[in-house]
Amino acid sequence: MTTIVPPIGRPLVRGLGILSVVAGMLVAGGLFWLAMRGASDRWPAVLVAGVVCWLAAVGGLVISALASQSSSPLAGILGGMFVRFGLPLGVGVVLTQSAHPLAAQGVFGFILVFYLTLLPIETWLSLPFAQSAKGAAKQQS
Repeated sequence: MTTIVPPIGRPLVRGLGILSVVAGMLVAGGLFWLAMRGASDRWPAVLVAGVVCWLAAVGGLVISALASQSSSPLAGILGGMFVRFGLPLGVGVVLTQSAHPLAAQGVFGFILVFYLTLLPIETWLSLPFAQSAKGAAKQQS
């Protein structure tokens, strides 16, 4: 029995584009907010937080997309959750505990804001992959 699984290419590229635009808007908003407060010297914290959260969201989306094509989509969903949660938390904790200059600039707060903004968007974008994995599992049984 041949199973037909929808291609992941178009939804994945669309999702990556949406995440990139939203992450860019978050970074621009953070830089604008710093400029309005007269704290424009803290721009590295905004950029690092934006890149870390963007990488986590992209990694989670790619893992979810690839796992929807595998025989164990649940493992992919859990792997995506690990990347989505672990990368921002790990970077934030390491920078804070090591007394890195970015910690004094508030990088953990920016990571928190960017993470909480990108998480529902990335979750919404990964729903088609979970549905295609569910459909493939039904066809195999």
